[in-house]
Amino acid sequence: MSIDYGVHPVDPDHPGFCDWLSSEGVEIPREKGRFPTLAELLEVLQTFADLAVNIDEMGGTLVSLGESDQPGFALMHGEISADGTYHFSFSGSQNQDQTMAEILKRLSLRCGPFILREQFGATPLLIRPDTDLESALLDWHRRFKAKYPGSIS
Repeated sequence: MSIDYGVHPVDPDHPGFCDWLSSEGVEIPREKGRFPTLAELLEVLQTFADLAVNIDEMGGTLVSLGESDQPGFALMHGEISADGTYHFSFSGSQNQDQTMAEILKRLSLRCGPFILREQFGATPLLIRPDTDLESALLDWHRRFKAKYPGSIS
């Protein structure tokens, strides 16, 4: 089974956004985020040592970090909008939580905070430059398992 992970720049002014985070027990940030440009994303991905970055324009813009059998693999699928930003999600169950979170943490230095969520339960993970990813990922998995006992995350 393939799973996608949604990426959402933080926008406290978006209708329902704060209610969603509040109902999930996630802090509501005041600052806004934005999607990166493709150039900003590629620059961040180049900071991952020993992982090649590939771009494919088939059915949208696919960007991969590493190969699917490598530790650190990530696959992003999205579209470049009229303002030049790359609206993307992480595509496929081979993405690694730590890598997705680390990409968003590095992007948040330029773009502001992000929310990462899995497609099944839409459990939000807030990521900003100062996020302790190890504890944040543990909390994210705990909250998902509490919502969906018996599921694999």
